[in-house]
Amino acid sequence: MALAQNIDVLWIICHQHDAPKPMINTCNEYYCSQFKHNNHKSPKMFIENWIGSVKPLNPHTFTIAKEPIKLKKISNQEIKGIEK
Repeated sequence: MALAQNIDVLWIICHQHDAPKPMINTCNEYYCSQFKHNNHKSPKMFIENWIGSVKPLNPHTFTIAKEPIKLKKISNQEIKGIEK
């Protein structure tokens, strides 16, 4: 469809592995480090900025994740209480 428009502007395609050569396929996933684009001359691009969804770690949460053997079992409710 994009090629049928006959426009001289580059098209950026969201996560289409078999995009034709004049188009730039992009990554639209959480992790894009292993993304392979279809043309080695096109830039490596991503669509979404996922940084906003990541919250900084709470020191208590890190302690729980670091020592699961000592704590043995922690319910989801207790972890939610620590994060607040």
